[in-house]
Amino acid sequence: MKTQNIGVFLLLLCASISLNSVNAGDKLGKNEVVELLSGNTINGYFVKQGEAAGFTGQVRLKIKFFNNGGAEKTTYPADSRKGSFIEKGKWWLNKKGGLCLSWTQENKKRCGALKKQSNGKYILQRKKQKIFIEKIVAGTS
Repeated sequence: MKTQNIGVFLLLLCASISLNSVNAGDKLGKNEVVELLSGNTINGYFVKQGEAAGFTGQVRLKIKFFNNGGAEKTTYPADSRKGSFIEKGKWWLNKKGGLCLSWTQENKKRCGALKKQSNGKYILQRKKQKIFIEKIVAGTS
């Protein structure tokens, strides 16, 4: 019985370390963010929690960061029958160096810290949401 308890403890410890490593990473400075994103496209995803208990879905996205501060987001819902959705917006950096995005449909600004992970990928950490950036592609075409 004690061996099982140790095994469970080690499993929980590993899970905790793994979850914390997702939050780990150094926040990029303003110049680094501009150099990384301006004129480029990111591919990634975020996890959407539904109103129905237990519903979770991964929403894939692509965001183009134009040199003039414009942005274009394409989302690809988990349910591919719904098709993709394109929104226009803008991006900028706030006084704290956070990356801000505002979409025409929402009319809200959402800012967060862009962090580089130990695996070389990036996360946009916001208050209520993380955008996991899997790939940055040169250009916006």
